[in-house]
Amino acid sequence: MQSLGEMVKKGKTAGNKEGQGLAADAEGNQGPRANKMPPKAKPKSAAERKKDRIDGITKTVYPAFLGVLAGFACFYGADAISTLPWHFVMVVVILITYLIQKVTYPS
Repeated sequence: MQSLGEMVKKGKTAGNKEGQGLAADAEGNQGPRANKMPPKAKPKSAAERKKDRIDGITKTVYPAFLGVLAGFACFYGADAISTLPWHFVMVVVILITYLIQKVTYPS
């Protein structure tokens, strides 16, 4: 059994077996847990960045607007829905707003 100091000198950590290095071993081969970097993305043009930003804002504001409309509908229709369980009303509102988004939002 080696002491912790001897294992550190050899480049091992407690719990690792030989040949299961976290990075590259002495020959430069990478171990099974080596970090793999994703391929670099191509830089976007200014027009593409602007379009992506507008799409992101639209994808955020549109559901928020539908949520506000659903809130007003529930508030002003409270008399009609007061006899229904709250979780049923919530599921119906979620499904209706999802279907509205699916039909009206451009893909």
